[in-house]
Amino acid sequence: NVKEHKVLADELANESYGSEKRKHILQTSSILGILRDENFLEPKTCFIEFGAGKAAVTFWLTKAIGGVEDSKVLVVDKASHRHKKDNLIRDRDLVERIRADIGDLDLSGLTSVLGNCDSFSGISKHLCGAATDLTLRCMVQGNQHSVKTKNLLICVCCHHRCSWETLVGRNWFIANGIDRKSFNVIIKMVSWCICGDGRNRNKRDSPFEKESERKKREEIGWKCKRIIDHARIQYLTDNGYEAKMNFYVDKSVTLE
Repeated sequence: NVKEHKVLADELANESYGSEKRKHILQTSSILGILRDENFLEPKTCFIEFGAGKAAVTFWLTKAIGGVEDSKVLVVDKASHRHKKDNLIRDRDLVERIRADIGDLDLSGLTSVLGNCDSFSGISKHLCGAATDLTLRCMVQGNQHSVKTKNLLICVCCHHRCSWETLVGRNWFIANGIDRKSFNVIIKMVSWCICGDGRNRNKRDSPFEKESERKKREEIGWKCKRIIDHARIQYLTDNGYEAKMNFYVDKSVTLE
């Protein structure tokens, strides 16, 4: 079942919202619901929203942890956005924004922002392809440099934008006989379950093409996505984390 969090109950009940706004509300509510049910919303935690954009998740997260002792949120994004939601958070001690590329982020240099917190927990709603791998590496390397990174929740997406150079699961791929060339084939096929197979529309919609062929291509696309994610899970497991895939939202909300 899709998770929900009570801080977004009124937003979810608002029938005046269009489909796009409602999609983001459903996604954020699910994220907070998973964080709650996995017991991630703990005291003395500094949450990092990676690739935060306008920080809508941070805005609602601060409401969810409002009564949690010694917690805060660090907003990380490489761009400077207008109309940032973190500007609407009244308790300015609860949130801090850092403009940085995730690939350059070293958590051992951020211990000063922890305050009374004793660990970092990472979250992200949208980290395209390689950005997910950069975030996983950032959290793992933080632990290796005596910075406690306790929990991490990432909504994976845009696997076609992964790269062999940044992929954290390279060792798993190589161990299973998948080299760079084969990996590049995989990231071309991942879009089959989201955007079709890239063929000419007239050919794709031809009455001569069987429905079973389209279903087969979609299934291959999903399998390619899960192969990449399995390699990521293995990377986290190899580095001492208890990692798993978790159901997020219905495909009617997002195909990712």
